[in-house]
Amino acid sequence: MAIIGIGLSHRTAPVTLREKLAFDREGVKEANRDLAAEEAFHGCVIVATCNRTEVYVDTTRQDDARDVVAAYLARRAGVARRFLSNHLYVLGSFEAARHLFRVASGLDSMVLGEPQVLGQLAEAYQVSLETETTNKPLNVLFQRAIAVGKRVRTETSIDRNPVSVSSTAVELARQIVGSLKDVRVVVVGAGDMAELVLLCLGADSPAEVVVTNRTFERARELAARFGGTAVPFDQRYEAIARADLVISGTSAPECVVYSRPLERARQSVATFRGSVTRPAAAAEPALATVIVDIALPRDVEPSCAHIPGVTVLNLDDIRAVVDRNLEQRRAEVPRCETIIEEEMDAFMRWHNSLTVIPIVRELVSRAESFSQAKAAEALDQMGKISEKQAQEVRDLARTVANGVLHDLIVNLKEYAATYQGELEVKTIARLFNLGGGQSRSGAQRSGLAGHPGEAGAAGHRGDVHQAATDGRQAGERR
Repeated sequence: MAIIGIGLSHRTAPVTLREKLAFDREGVKEANRDLAAEEAFHGCVIVATCNRTEVYVDTTRQDDARDVVAAYLARRAGVARRFLSNHLYVLGSFEAARHLFRVASGLDSMVLGEPQVLGQLAEAYQVSLETETTNKPLNVLFQRAIAVGKRVRTETSIDRNPVSVSSTAVELARQIVGSLKDVRVVVVGAGDMAELVLLCLGADSPAEVVVTNRTFERARELAARFGGTAVPFDQRYEAIARADLVISGTSAPECVVYSRPLERARQSVATFRGSVTRPAAAAEPALATVIVDIALPRDVEPSCAHIPGVTVLNLDDIRAVVDRNLEQRRAEVPRCETIIEEEMDAFMRWHNSLTVIPIVRELVSRAESFSQAKAAEALDQMGKISEKQAQEVRDLARTVANGVLHDLIVNLKEYAATYQGELEVKTIARLFNLGGGQSRSGAQRSGLAGHPGEAGAAGHRGDVHQAATDGRQAGERR
């Protein structure tokens, strides 16, 4: 048996094709069951995200694995099989493992180092456990991939610096405002970027979160999900004037925040504050508002930056930080690759032991049977001897057989610790006509393996669940 990985991703397929294979959770369960029911497939795990759909199977029919999976995915996507095959990559055992380790580490993501993919892998593995479509080799592969992803994120800074516009906007705000725990925040807009901003703000627990949008119902929906409040769009200036931080990310074709109405609103708030009698020590600080405009075209009129107490940041400011953070992430890639290779060595030795251990056992068993049979023939010809002498003959036959096998077994175990080990072991198995030598490993077939991008093992379900939770709660999305 061998693990084969077959799939497509943002590196090999356009979004129009990827969206046709965007399985939901129930769809993944169904596909797992369908493929696991194939006669020569002994296990199946499907990873389906917006940027990739990959099928990992443990099979004895490596030659046909691509055809079977490609035909199934083509039917599900409603496209011609030949068309789909042009976008698929097929990875043999070790390349499949290395690829999955890189995916778990965020090295194969559209956004380098993004954390959500680790949770998505954990979720995919959890679904396969629920559908009972996985098996021991796939269990070890996915448990080890999840562990590799955690190790990379613990030992490197691959995901420490934000590189999405929304998360960087929040990070910039933190640098200027300081802790966001006690601030009043207004989010202008209720689309994907606004949602990501609110997700990133969640860890800070701001004192107040207000959402405003042209469609009030959408603003109220989004605010309710994140424990905030919504205000009608025609009241946005009053909300902004009272805010410490404003992040605006609408899809409007022109500005939605102009300087003159904002300045008037701020003057009204200042006048109201001044009319309230309070002890001098309790006087409110001067109005200071940071506005981060993440929209293109811009949401905020540039002249808003000239209002006293108002700081305006736009996409140019954010892009500079994103580029710097991406460079810092790229600098971590060699360390990540080193970790992956260390883990690959451990996985490779374990994987090849699945082949070499039964071969060694069969070889020793056959040698034992042969040597004892020959010892019995010799004893029949020797006439009457004592039991002690008979046992010495049997022991001598066993010692000779073991001596002949010693170097062969040592070399077999050494071969198992190399990338070519499975092929070497199966070649020896065929030479000795042993049971494990009938099929070649798909990992070694030159026509089968390809790669979509750049050139110790047991875990627990609790770890898988935690990884899925961690990925869902992270501050960036795929």
